[in-house]
Amino acid sequence: MSEVTQALGIVAPWYNLAMVAVVIILFIHLFRTHRKTHLGHIKPWVLLFVAVLVYVAEAVFTVLRSSQVFDLPHHVNGYFELVMIALFIYALLSEKEYLRLREEWQHLPIAQSKKASAPSKKVSPKAAKKAGKKKR
Repeated sequence: MSEVTQALGIVAPWYNLAMVAVVIILFIHLFRTHRKTHLGHIKPWVLLFVAVLVYVAEAVFTVLRSSQVFDLPHHVNGYFELVMIALFIYALLSEKEYLRLREEWQHLPIAQSKKASAPSKKVSPKAAKKAGKKKR
């Protein structure tokens, strides 16, 4: 192995931690903004933030392993990655469910009366539910 490859292998986990620190700062800014405005659906972002924190734990263990502070088996990284992938999938499914519910909500008479340009068409909740099921 060349010296450049060895140097990069030593420094890369530290750079990963530095970049993740920037990402964590951006997440904190997002959460503070959401707390002030309460706009939008933030649950998937919280799940992604938890996945980033799991990645931080994995990166810290990698740095400690490369620094020879303690020896952690390599298969533990697989568990961290499994948790991250599960969180990503759950975030996607959570967003899909939110969008489905929001679309059903728009068919209710209350939502239609709030729209100024929409004609006032009264739809019973059962009819709105049936229309939502037919679209799927």
